[in-house]
Amino acid sequence: MNKNGTIHILLTDEYLAVANKGRFFTQEGLRAICQAHLSPKEDTSDFSFTDKKNAENFLNEIRDQRIAAYGNCPDDILEHAEAEAVLRNEYAGRILQELIQNAYDAVADRPIGNKGVGFKAVLNITNRPTIYSGALRCEFIHERTKEILAGAGLLKKPTQQVPLLRLPFEIIRENRPSLTADLIQKYDTVVVLPFRNKESLENFLDEWTEFLENETVLLFLPAVDKISWERQTVNEHSLQTWCRKGSGEIIIGARAPLHWKVFPGKQASVALRLDDNGQPVPENKHPKIHAYFRTDESSPIPVLLHGDFPLKEGRSNILTADVSSKTRIDFVVEELVELVYKSLSQVRDPGMLIDFLKPRVAPEEMGIVEWKLWEKIKLQVLKLEIPGSGGVCLGEVRLRPEIEDYWFDSELWNEFKHLVSQFRPCGLIPNFARFVIKFRIKNNQ
Repeated sequence: MNKNGTIHILLTDEYLAVANKGRFFTQEGLRAICQAHLSPKEDTSDFSFTDKKNAENFLNEIRDQRIAAYGNCPDDILEHAEAEAVLRNEYAGRILQELIQNAYDAVADRPIGNKGVGFKAVLNITNRPTIYSGALRCEFIHERTKEILAGAGLLKKPTQQVPLLRLPFEIIRENRPSLTADLIQKYDTVVVLPFRNKESLENFLDEWTEFLENETVLLFLPAVDKISWERQTVNEHSLQTWCRKGSGEIIIGARAPLHWKVFPGKQASVALRLDDNGQPVPENKHPKIHAYFRTDESSPIPVLLHGDFPLKEGRSNILTADVSSKTRIDFVVEELVELVYKSLSQVRDPGMLIDFLKPRVAPEEMGIVEWKLWEKIKLQVLKLEIPGSGGVCLGEVRLRPEIEDYWFDSELWNEFKHLVSQFRPCGLIPNFARFVIKFRIKNNQ
């Protein structure tokens, strides 16, 4: 789809609702939620629900097929319930990410991840997820599932665990709060998640607060232009919006716009934060690498890096174990390195350029992907011309003592920037040869 998306997220003390514009839920999309295996989004057929009757017939079909399968192998009931518990734990703390990802896929030309798997993150907070999407009106309810399976004689005991997301039901009783009804009128798809209990709400509030501090998520979701965050309680109401203006400007509520310059590639992107004068500045802390959303992997330099890396289930760690994953990682790393070089060539201050290249930790302390990136970046940026040097490249300047193996030394780093500040007022920066000679003599290099 060409049109960019809008997402509205509503949190009350009773439920969480996520609404989006874009493609409706399809038959294969719903079937994927009700299945156990991974279902690649690129390989599914998009059969939409033509009307309410068509949707109800499809829900009946899924239930009948599943009940028949359980009749052939009743042990699958407990196995599926236990599998949901495993997925719930793996996706703990990532409910908003998974729901925003699903909303993104409704408008994106290239979807993210595996259909249906991430949706199981909702199991952390609800026993009754409900979906409103075009002609589709369905919900998942433990009690109804247990009642049907018990009636078919498939449960070994009344207290047996049953899975939640295997049998979808049409909504019998419409008891929608007014705020939810309003979202259903305005948006194409609304997912409503009533909280299981007060503890579920309290646990989720930490994720809500953390996510509200990560507005950079919009930088790497180009198919989404606006996310609204609404909080409604008995005593208060708040609404915050994130809006994209162009490719690199994000406006948050009434605050001053935050500016980035984004350098996109086919499977990777680099984003540089800009100061009030439009000049690139490094992040205050080395950020996490993004794979559309923030992962637990660190960037080796203080720059926002995004790559379409293969991820483990839970989507917080990059998958590095198998051969195909390693090949894909190498491809993404190569593209990221080229984009880092392209982006840092925009830096106009020599001291600032050095700040951009300060690694998070020593190479031997880096993770696998972080180290791969650092080694490649380190070699590529040697070709960067130092701003104001008259053509001198970073590869011609040594920023470490001869006896050290590292490419940099923090103390020399700071000394370098200090010398830059001394030379600039004297107009000597263009004659960079004398600058480099003085720097080397002063540090016995």
